[in-house]
Amino acid sequence: MRALLAAVDGRVSFGDVDEPVPGPDEALVQVRAVSINRGEALDIADSSAGSPLGWDLAGVVLRAADSGGPQPGTRVVGVPGERAWATLACVDVDRLAPIPDDVSDEDAAALPVAGLTALRLLRRLGNLRGRSVVITGASGGVGHLAVQLAATDGARVVAVSRDPSRAAALRQSGASQVVADLADLQGPVDGVLESVGGASLEHALRLVGPGGRVLTFGASSAESATLPPFWFGPRHDACLSGFTIFSDLAANAAAADLEYLLEQTRTGALRPEIGLTVDWRHADDAVCRLLDRTVAGKIVLRVGHS
Repeated sequence: MRALLAAVDGRVSFGDVDEPVPGPDEALVQVRAVSINRGEALDIADSSAGSPLGWDLAGVVLRAADSGGPQPGTRVVGVPGERAWATLACVDVDRLAPIPDDVSDEDAAALPVAGLTALRLLRRLGNLRGRSVVITGASGGVGHLAVQLAATDGARVVAVSRDPSRAAALRQSGASQVVADLADLQGPVDGVLESVGGASLEHALRLVGPGGRVLTFGASSAESATLPPFWFGPRHDACLSGFTIFSDLAANAAAADLEYLLEQTRTGALRPEIGLTVDWRHADDAVCRLLDRTVAGKIVLRVGHS
């Protein structure tokens, strides 16, 4: 079968690979669409030539898992965690959910990794109603969904985006305030979702108040941060913790959360922002555009089968 594989110098190319053989708890899915997550795009440069690619997908079940789950013909989203950029993929039923009729393959494909990350980060902050939540990288795939989910749950959302042209869209998504830099804010705040690292993480640590929480889930700046001396002193019960989606998925099934994200999308409460949809023949250029930040929103690849 055809698959997108890592090539030299961080490029992407097609190759022929063996068809996957599903285990007893896995469905065989014909892939229709995939989105490009920034983390997987960055990983391509460190992958050896010929390595399979792709974290998540939308498609149609060809063969149900022996243990049950979505039946053949069902449109689904899933998070195999690897080998998703291919015509066929195996997905554990715990990481698979049916797509409602009113949700497109492209919108569904934009949800799994980004949406699960946003949802599970916010849950770690507890009850959000009336609380202040700062979201860095708010124009990114995770951030844009996190703004919407937090606002829906009643949080007062402060979105951080370096691009001033994104302010209106972020306010429409539920942000009560949009700033270009965490240094522009005054604390205390109840929670910060931090994905930039370096100086941004240091500012986040200064902003959070007693009982607040800073959740770090990325470091797009590739810079280190320094914990301010005596940071915990005036911040009784404050917490700094890290999050990675695949470590979390190893411990917690995703099916119910995927169903929730899809239902929120069906009702219009959640709107995945897709800035570019192209045939997967253009994957190499699409990866470059994502890394160069020339596309606002998610990039979705339509997977061809001819």
